[in-house]
Amino acid sequence: MKEKPLWLKGIIADVHPTVKIGRESYVWSFAVICPGVEIGDGCVVGSGVFIGRNCKIGNGVRIQDKVHITDHTVVEDNVFFGPCAVTMNDRYPRSGNPDYIMEPPYFEEGCSIGAGAVILPGVRIGKYSIVAAGAVVTKNISENVVVAGIPAVFMRQVQ
Repeated sequence: MKEKPLWLKGIIADVHPTVKIGRESYVWSFAVICPGVEIGDGCVVGSGVFIGRNCKIGNGVRIQDKVHITDHTVVEDNVFFGPCAVTMNDRYPRSGNPDYIMEPPYFEEGCSIGAGAVILPGVRIGKYSIVAAGAVVTKNISENVVVAGIPAVFMRQVQ
């Protein structure tokens, strides 16, 4: 694999050698990016971000500091994650669970996830929808809506 670009040199980030990072994308200090991840062009991965194995991140994605993106998550183009947002892929997390079923979330184009939001396993966030800060999303969100609360509920259409 070719040498990492200059913007990745001199910072402390743990980026697996199999990771593919697009043009004009930036990875800030203390990020951890696991094997098999693909990050598109023009993305920003903030400080302290964790991106799990085999995630696909589209173009123009902004991932603010301390976001956790679980294994096998798909993020389409122009998605925004606010600071400390968390995604999960295990409905019944237990150490050594023999019945573990991976259910990563899916983020459609242009959606926005607010600071501290929690996205539960298998949830799909629709195009251009907005998840409010601190919301806990337990079911699929349709396109062009704003959701908020615990659990997240419909608030209004996107303007």
